[in-house]
Amino acid sequence: MRIDGVRETKNPLDLPMVKETKNPLDPPMVRETKNPLDLPEVRAVIATYLDRKDLVTCMRVSRDWFKDFVGPVWHTIDMNKDRESIHSNNWVLDKYGRCVRQVFNILTSNDVNNLQHPKVDSLELIEVNFSTPFEPTLAFDLIRRCSATLTHLHFWGPMLQIATPTSTASTRARGQNEHHMELRIAGLCLLSSLGSTTSGSRLTSLSLRRISISHEVFTTLLRNSPKLRKLNISQVAVTHFNSAFDQFRDSSVTHLYATLDEISKPDPGAQWAPSLLHQFSQLQEWHLLKVDRCSGWGSDTEFGREVAECCPRLKSLRFEAADDSDKLSDLLVDSFRRIESCALSAKNLSTSLVLGLNSHSNTLTSLTITDKCVNDVDMRWLYLVPKTCSRLEILSMAELVLDLASVKQHEWTCHDLRVLRVRFRGLEDAQLINACIRDVCFQRQRPCRTSTVDSVSAQVSSHLLQFSKLSTVSLGAKPSMKMGLVRLPKNPLDLPEIRTLVASFLDRKDCFSCMRVSQDWFKDFVGPVWYSIDMAKDDKFVTLSPQVLAKYGHCIRQVLNILTFDHVKALTHPKLDSVTSMSVVNHGNPYHRAIEFDFIRRNNASLTELDFQAWRPHHDTPHELQNRNENYLEPSILAKSESRLTNLSLGCVYFTHEGFTTILRNSPALRKLKLSRVIVVHYNSAFELFKGSSVTSLHASLAEICMPDPGLGWTPSLLHLFPRLEEWHLPCVDRSSNWGDDIAFRRELRDCCPRLKTLRFDPVDDTDKLSDLLFNSFRQPESCTFSAKNLSQGMILSLFSHLNTLTTIKITDKYTDDETLRWLYLIPKSCSHLEVLSMQDLVLDMESVEEHEWICKHLRELRVRFKGLEDIQLIDECLRKVCLQRQHPSPFSALHSTPLQVSRHLLQFEKLTTVSLGTKLYRLPHSAT
Repeated sequence: MRIDGVRETKNPLDLPMVKETKNPLDPPMVRETKNPLDLPEVRAVIATYLDRKDLVTCMRVSRDWFKDFVGPVWHTIDMNKDRESIHSNNWVLDKYGRCVRQVFNILTSNDVNNLQHPKVDSLELIEVNFSTPFEPTLAFDLIRRCSATLTHLHFWGPMLQIATPTSTASTRARGQNEHHMELRIAGLCLLSSLGSTTSGSRLTSLSLRRISISHEVFTTLLRNSPKLRKLNISQVAVTHFNSAFDQFRDSSVTHLYATLDEISKPDPGAQWAPSLLHQFSQLQEWHLLKVDRCSGWGSDTEFGREVAECCPRLKSLRFEAADDSDKLSDLLVDSFRRIESCALSAKNLSTSLVLGLNSHSNTLTSLTITDKCVNDVDMRWLYLVPKTCSRLEILSMAELVLDLASVKQHEWTCHDLRVLRVRFRGLEDAQLINACIRDVCFQRQRPCRTSTVDSVSAQVSSHLLQFSKLSTVSLGAKPSMKMGLVRLPKNPLDLPEIRTLVASFLDRKDCFSCMRVSQDWFKDFVGPVWYSIDMAKDDKFVTLSPQVLAKYGHCIRQVLNILTFDHVKALTHPKLDSVTSMSVVNHGNPYHRAIEFDFIRRNNASLTELDFQAWRPHHDTPHELQNRNENYLEPSILAKSESRLTNLSLGCVYFTHEGFTTILRNSPALRKLKLSRVIVVHYNSAFELFKGSSVTSLHASLAEICMPDPGLGWTPSLLHLFPRLEEWHLPCVDRSSNWGDDIAFRRELRDCCPRLKTLRFDPVDDTDKLSDLLFNSFRQPESCTFSAKNLSQGMILSLFSHLNTLTTIKITDKYTDDETLRWLYLIPKSCSHLEVLSMQDLVLDMESVEEHEWICKHLRELRVRFKGLEDIQLIDECLRKVCLQRQHPSPFSALHSTPLQVSRHLLQFEKLTTVSLGTKLYRLPHSAT
């Protein structure tokens, strides 16, 4: 039942503030929704397909939609279009500046001034294009302010000189403009967001034009940009080479945009300066804007040897239209070896160029020819390319029109062709192209005799059918068409991203039904079907053939309840190597244990959650530990360098102190650790204590932490291993045999775990031990969870000792002893800072509640039951009254029914938004005031 103004939920996990799980290995809960657009994940994906006008419309639907669509609206700013709106509305950037990620066309100093707002500090792309002299200080400030997030920087300006710290004289810069400006290296944030002491920028793409930069600064830029992949240095002069500096050879640049003379002779003012090729050892693609040789050019062959030595990975070339085709063809033949991809202009087609391409025919797999060519004399050489280059897989000539007669005359030998973009004379109409592609698809699916009609469409279809691997075609009408029936996404479920999100909300049965819709749906839903395997429920898994596991094993991410040897044997397939979560129970058999360890070791690269429970021995006498090895766990299966483990649960296993420390040291992502009957033995004081674990949540008994090695007279507690500990779940509070006193433990806890603020206690037999521990050993806890079975006068007093810091109290389990429950009413009466109070299994008497007035006015979440308010209709009536009173306050009825009493009581807490009165979890609206 839905109450006006109240949002209800069937599952507490649907509320972000109360997401809890008892077992980290439990599979994700399934959320139900009638409309996919109710899911914020779906709205976020759809937002990427809309323009700004549609996004603004979507923002107005509701507050939830506003949150999902406001970011895409302000993601990109084009100063050409948005200049006036930003300049005239100063409040815009103050409200939405943090949503801006890209800024284009910063053309003037006024544009930079408009962006000088502290909220504009998360830009990922900045494009600056100054064509006149300017004062760059504000532009540097903008780039420096966004240095933590900046990944793409385009700086195109007038001739600008950036000098080294020791340089004081200005240097002449190349170019038509001769503007001179000197900057110290402290202002180098313009180029790579680097200060004088900062390294490791996030830049992945950098474009510079009309700039002069010293050789030392250019090297520093590359050295301190480990993620830089694309570099454009058009009209950039790298000056002031100094041979005293070591040459840097470890740049991460893979794509370079530069002219030939800028790379081969970067410093025109020096008698000798090495080329910049040695800086780009990782270079894979070079876009040559010009192929003119510099004045100090030796020969194409010498340059080719230098390219082979400095850039061994260079396999892709792209040439702009050159004035001299012979220079281009000579460079292609003499200077580059084993090229796999080449892009050039149709304006440079010539005999020599085709011969240059033919010299790489054994390696060339991709050829792109841009621009149009209307000269039939030059076009005739084009037909030789697919005839001689037999290894071509991609052929793109989207602007060129081929004659079918000439194509047939020069038979194509590139039978591995996968992508083809070309036009054919006589096949310009979109309907004819669609008929042609439809005929190809039909012939592939159901081969039959081709038509005897000698139309252009039929001839092109016959030609395309020669290439069995051809999958993508463009014949001029559309950018590209898959070799199959192309469907435009009219329905959101036609988008694979939406289907992937929807699949995460379905159970296995529904996902299996979705797999049968189509081949595209199969690809998106097969993963969720095989995502989680519970060996205790999925009995048929152990009988699956190796062929099935070979096909779907890579989809499995969770394997739970590995209990028997049959379960272990079923997991020996090599395709089961991407599991992220598993739970294993080992029964002590050495052979079983070896196979289990192999399975864990095989998935080390992906494993994030592991629950390993060993066989529990009949005798736990400490003196027998050294004579028994069935429960020792070899750390090498987990202590892989930079493990991805985030949750680790261990039971009934033994470690050496060194091995346990090694696991923690090599698990930087580990946050949750559970230890049950785990003993850490063989402490050696010669080893330095490790104090850098990243664990924030610990589940372990007091004795296991304080007396980890029962075989020695003295060994330090494990507390020093957890300096970041925030939450401790104690299933048992029995002190160890070497326990000193609670006060000494408190001092150690304060020194070792200063962040510990959350405590959780399971039901214990001795309540006095629990209350003494809470009172004496813990300092300023903010959250405490314990069982109602341990309610006592001492426990209440222990809670009162922390009433200045306690903001969350949770009491679990049921308890019906009225004599003990009377202490319960004192908690909300005394703890004024409470924000969360959970007693959902306990029933309170409304008269006793009114007798002990609650002073926790900041309460946000309440879970409790009230006597006389057990019926769901009465609860709905009570909460409906609360909602109405919050939105439209009015006098209460004089009746003193239980629902009215509870409603009046809840209205005292203005910040209360989450309520459970025993049936469901409700969200209350905020007060109208």
